Amino acid sequence: MITVIDSHASRVFTMNPWPQLIFLAANGKLTITEYVSHLAGKYKKEIPSDLDNTVLSMIELLLKDKIIGLSTVPREPDPANNLPIK
Repeated sequence: MITVIDSHASRVFTMNPWPQLIFLAANGKLTITEYVSHLAGKYKKEIPSDLDNTVLSMIELLLKDKIIGLSTVPREPDPANNLPIK
């Protein structure tokens, strides 16, 4: 489980599975298109028709909450995002 401590508001919350999956994949090296393609490749039979919309809406949510960011060039994620909670 990923717990987020919001530095912009006084709140702490635990991510649901979809946003958590996207957060963990935010490695600074994949484009959004590459990530959706990678995720689609995980489905053995039929890719859900709304997969791309689901991923895009979760990315928008994480961007709005300033949990992830987008960059025009590859970059390393902030190492502070990998700290365990004591």
